[in-house]
Amino acid sequence: PEDIQELLFRKIKELLPEVAAAMAGPGPYKKLASLAAQVKTGHGLGGVLKQLRAKAESKDAEEAAEAKMMLEALGGSAQAQLDRAVGIKESDPVDAIARLDKIALQFTGDDIGTKAKTEADTLRKDPKVRKEMDASAVFAQIEKAYEGLKPFQGQKNPKADGFRKVNLAAIQQIVGGCQMIVQRYPETQVAKKAQE
Repeated sequence: PEDIQELLFRKIKELLPEVAAAMAGPGPYKKLASLAAQVKTGHGLGGVLKQLRAKAESKDAEEAAEAKMMLEALGGSAQAQLDRAVGIKESDPVDAIARLDKIALQFTGDDIGTKAKTEADTLRKDPKVRKEMDASAVFAQIEKAYEGLKPFQGQKNPKADGFRKVNLAAIQQIVGGCQMIVQRYPETQVAKKAQE
């Protein structure tokens, strides 16, 4: 239990910078309350970074201090998200592309957004990654079919004969789809999941 709590705490701490409400930093923001509110929406963050850089040079000391504080928090969060996405591009390129696309969209108009888009585009051009993406699309359909299985006596237990009888056709489709992924997309991470 302690190990699970520690793992959960570490995962939450890792993901916290990606939560829009946390990206602005602790504040409080008086002069820049509207920018802090915009950061919390998670949209237009590239434009916010540009404004913060300009306001960090403000002659108003309070505004400049707030801008520097928010710039450090938002810029640091953006860079950490980019680093995490790039860090998983070998182990999970499909997830990396999804994360990079999100960063590119959120931070459009800023170098972080441009770097994320470039990384995602480069990954998409890789034939091996393309194969993973295609396999992932098929696997998503299989997962959806699995979620649609009907419970038997209130449970979705694949070992129960009643569950298998109620869902026979769907289970056959799921197994067939997994076999197709293993054959069509061998040596992909998705094929390993499908095999399991």
